[in-house]
Amino acid sequence: MTFSFPETEPLLAVQSFIGPDRDSRVRVTMARGIQDPAIQMDIDCQVDLFENLSGTISTQGYLDFPVDSSIIFGEEKEYSIEVYYPGFETVTAKDIKPHAVRISEINWRLFTGEMPEWYYDTPWTNTYYDVYVPNSRATLLIEFVITFDDPPGIDNFYCMGMNLVTPSGLPAPVNFHNIRCQYALYSDPDPPFQMYNYRTKYPYYYGWHNPTTYEILWKDNDFDGSRHSITIIAPRPNVGAKCIISLYSLSENYYKYMIDRWKYYKVSEDPFSEPIRLHSNTSNGCGIFAMYSVDKDTLQF
Repeated sequence: MTFSFPETEPLLAVQSFIGPDRDSRVRVTMARGIQDPAIQMDIDCQVDLFENLSGTISTQGYLDFPVDSSIIFGEEKEYSIEVYYPGFETVTAKDIKPHAVRISEINWRLFTGEMPEWYYDTPWTNTYYDVYVPNSRATLLIEFVITFDDPPGIDNFYCMGMNLVTPSGLPAPVNFHNIRCQYALYSDPDPPFQMYNYRTKYPYYYGWHNPTTYEILWKDNDFDGSRHSITIIAPRPNVGAKCIISLYSLSENYYKYMIDRWKYYKVSEDPFSEPIRLHSNTSNGCGIFAMYSVDKDTLQF
């Protein structure tokens, strides 16, 4: 069969997630039509970042803000970028950094029992390491209940993550090789999630290289302005490990983009599914420029 595609012009594509707890960057690439060969960006592009449209914070072709960067992004401030590349219209995007909602309390308990049904249905990407399958009724488990107060009167968007950090000198516990513990809502057997790879902190800590975690996404439709708790159940960590619990406050653009990515993941192997159009907040291009804030608490075992 012969197919004919319409002629398309390439687009500048932006991908950026700005937050305080991981290296942030504004990455610019070239999007192309399905029939086009790969396009090389062989000319330096310029990216300007503005705070409240009052002045340029940084100007360079590739914006990179390490965790220890001198640039501090203020909460509840609007940030925008302008991307210039010869032969293209200026690409713009903007987002507001949300206020970080604080963790009020974390309760936890150790027990032996059965993993819930969702555990066996959650995605896992590295079958080489995911060799440990717990006994369904005799698994060493830990349960966290994380409580926080949702600000009233505004839409709030959240992500919950848990990162296991293994101290230097101790082996990574085998029962955390399948790190599906993020995907752990009792009330929703199929909650949306984002996939993220935490960096190991060598030489202070070692363990996996970029372990994939599945971090739950949700919004405050059912509990606006009230105290809310979320329960996470996970295989029990070894003695000496740290569990870093993170409550992410996401901008609406961040949340919508990640929900679309989750939908895309759900149907990516279904040839009869409807196409998923990813949320974008850019003009004259495609992609996402989004911000988040975070509050953390650490438990040492």
